[in-house]
Amino acid sequence: MQIRAGYDITFTTPQRTPMIVMLHIHPSRFADLVGPETINSDPATPISYYRDRFGNQCGRLVAPAGRLRLSCRAIVRDHGRPDAVVPTAEQIAVEKLPDECLVYLMGSRYC
Repeated sequence: MQIRAGYDITFTTPQRTPMIVMLHIHPSRFADLVGPETINSDPATPISYYRDRFGNQCGRLVAPAGRLRLSCRAIVRDHGRPDAVVPTAEQIAVEKLPDECLVYLMGSRYC
């Protein structure tokens, strides 16, 4: 099975604004991409890439003042089976999480 993936996001900023965007398909699925996955920007804006400590591909850019549109289209091969389910998994209140789990939550404060 093939799945179409993509997005079309528009930002409006009052001044030049540094951004880090995490918009790529996860590296664990790169081998499943059918063709390139390229982020397009309008107006054309340079984007440099790096990997964070979790292996995610991050794009770094400075959005111009005004409107910036980021878009991408990709096709991913997939087996089509449902994700694994763990019926014994529990939901744990944030205040009871072990300290070593908190690093995975820190990035969400920017969302």
